[in-house]
Amino acid sequence: INNLSKDLNEFIKKVKIYNHHGVEVDSNSFLPKVRNIEYKNINSGGLRTIVSISYLASILEQKLTKDTNLPALLMIDTVGKFLGKTYKNANSNLNEEDVKEGVSDPQKYKNLFNALVDLANKFKKADRLCQIILVDNDIPPDIEIQFNSLGVISFSSSGVDGMPIGLIDDWDKKLVNK
Repeated sequence: INNLSKDLNEFIKKVKIYNHHGVEVDSNSFLPKVRNIEYKNINSGGLRTIVSISYLASILEQKLTKDTNLPALLMIDTVGKFLGKTYKNANSNLNEEDVKEGVSDPQKYKNLFNALVDLANKFKKADRLCQIILVDNDIPPDIEIQFNSLGVISFSSSGVDGMPIGLIDDWDKKLVNK
């Protein structure tokens, strides 16, 4: 629990949340805590997203120092749902707690990507395998450019720029054509 708490704290530090303190994994519930608030009581959807991803990344990181029965795989869908991706849509769909937390700052979104890339690089440096799969629509242009070499495939909900329409967006069509 102590090592997991340490890794959780370090990951969240990289994302740069406001008022960073009281970060640990509760030894009774095994849930993450931030500002001494247990995960289930965090009111900001954006902070919950950051904490969730940080917690899962911390569990993955444990594979670098311990034998675990977990796969070295982390797959996260809709990373930016509660995080502002661009200043243009920064405060859309955010509650009061999200606004106070500042999750609409696109830099937090970018910091989260950087922290995950750092984790993958730790595995690479240790000559260990891991796979981190992020699924998100409409990656901000500066992040897409920075991480272009890491992307395997891109889909679009509308087929913009000739990109294929993703499975979720064309699921109804596949059912009709069967």
